[in-house]
Amino acid sequence: MKTLKSIFTGLFILSMFTTAYSQSQNKLWDVDEVKVKPDEVANFEKSLKELNLLLKQNNFPYDMQIYSSFGFKYYFFTEIDNMASYDQVLSAVRDFWSKVDSTVLNNFVKSYVYDHEFILRQIGKFTYQPEQQRFPSDEYNYAVWDIHYIKGENYKEYNELMEDLYALLKKNKFDDPVSSLQGMLGTESPMYVHALFGKDANDFMQQNQKMWQSFGEEGEKLYQKVLPLLRDREKIEFWYRRDLSYFK
Repeated sequence: MKTLKSIFTGLFILSMFTTAYSQSQNKLWDVDEVKVKPDEVANFEKSLKELNLLLKQNNFPYDMQIYSSFGFKYYFFTEIDNMASYDQVLSAVRDFWSKVDSTVLNNFVKSYVYDHEFILRQIGKFTYQPEQQRFPSDEYNYAVWDIHYIKGENYKEYNELMEDLYALLKKNKFDDPVSSLQGMLGTESPMYVHALFGKDANDFMQQNQKMWQSFGEEGEKLYQKVLPLLRDREKIEFWYRRDLSYFK
């Protein structure tokens, strides 16, 4: 059933805050966005904690971390090497649910409105890891996705500008990681997701301002060139929910 396939494909190794900064690979990520009913948030989170115990008891082979956002939304991520790996995750999920009472799943399912699954490809050359990072990776508890929906005919020019942007990050030795992902299956392509990180929301705002100030006039000109290439833009904020997360 789709719930098994998408929600708990969202059992994930979210290396966005750790290993996702590898510049040698173009990694694939299966992402599931879950919209929870406002009056079911407590039940949703309670169910996740109960599932964590069951996952531990059944030796589920994938770490799980949970991130929340505005609008009663939760996000699940799974790193996959290829579509064959995706099938392996699904197999592990099905095996897990075969050992769990269906009432646990039903209680979880009734707490949300919808889930939307999509796949993103992390772009190695558009992944920036500073030589001296401000915090250890596990202290980045806040993230922002700056989502760019690109006019199709501008795709090549947009990529060239992204190369200039990442050159600026290296030139100015920005001290936080930045990662870009390309929309693949289930997205309004062509699109890019630019992921930036902070210790918390206030820390992020200060660092983002610092980044653009370091870019100076060169960065402002680059920004003005990017905007006409977009047909839409969206921002999503994430908070890491350590209390809901599972580690094998």
